[in-house]
Amino acid sequence: MTYDIDDSIGQLRAKIKALGIADNTYLVVMSDNGGTGGGPRRASDGALNAGKGSLHEGGIRVPFFAEGPGIAAGALSRESITGCDLYPTFCDWAGAPIPDGLAGISLAGHLSGKQHSLNERALLFHYPHYGQGPRQKPQSALILGDYKVLYDWESQSIQLF
Repeated sequence: MTYDIDDSIGQLRAKIKALGIADNTYLVVMSDNGGTGGGPRRASDGALNAGKGSLHEGGIRVPFFAEGPGIAAGALSRESITGCDLYPTFCDWAGAPIPDGLAGISLAGHLSGKQHSLNERALLFHYPHYGQGPRQKPQSALILGDYKVLYDWESQSIQLF
């Protein structure tokens, strides 16, 4: 899978360059959730705890990268973001107004290096149902900075990471 996505992104980058639109095109790649958490014929999340359907790191920490005008090559950020941040970012890049009341924020300033912090905002995740694996159970997680609180609705336990 890693080879396939790397190859596909390489083809996209080559086509964007060949079309002469690299100076006004952004390429954004983000996964939707973690792998399946290991096991026979399942993806492994490596050192990350748990996987798909869990609010542990293996279920919600996913790859994201963006390149385009104003984004420095090789830049790295450790800020937490969500998919909700993509629409406001695209609006910002397009010069369109960002609608009020959206859950996400624009990442344009952060990706360009003009905004270093995303203001220590809290991120809330909620998985309201049972899934196929033992860790796929109702959970909520709140992330603020380097801290995460995980609440297990079944056992009513709280973990701080």
